[in-house]
Amino acid sequence: MKIKFIYLFPFIFFLSLLVIFFIKFEKIEKGESIEQIQSPLIGKNIPNIKIIKFNENQKISFSKYKNKRFILNFFASWCLPCKIEAPLLNKVSSKIPIIGIAYKDKEEDMIKFLKNYGNPFSEIGVDQLGSIAIEWGVYGVPETFLIDENGKIIYKYAGAISHELYKDKIIPFINND
Repeated sequence: MKIKFIYLFPFIFFLSLLVIFFIKFEKIEKGESIEQIQSPLIGKNIPNIKIIKFNENQKISFSKYKNKRFILNFFASWCLPCKIEAPLLNKVSSKIPIIGIAYKDKEEDMIKFLKNYGNPFSEIGVDQLGSIAIEWGVYGVPETFLIDENGKIIYKYAGAISHELYKDKIIPFINND
């Protein structure tokens, strides 16, 4: 009897994993939110690190955003979800400044990406090595941070911005709700 259970165990284990996968997949298809990885930076000031602007030999100065809300978005030309969220970012950029950080991207590819999908960014920083992303706690692209008028990170979203997120989080953020 014990011998049969040993042979059944891998099958039962695999079946359990399959059930968990389908439950998560069903949530995605229904549009239900999936748990976000919480950032330890929420409620803290933005990291004090040097971010060099694209095509310029100067750093992005967050002091010019003092007393203003803004969004910071990590993106890359090779990132499919970045292409998906591009139309919404273009829409958002007419209402609030967005700083883009090009993550591990080639300059020519980034230029082509911005030409094809629009440039919603008031400034673009470059993160060739991924060290800036590490300081911000970025797991992958796209990732978006909402930063209040005091320079505090109040929200982080990993993944492409959806219409639901735009309506539920970004619009209230822009309207100071």
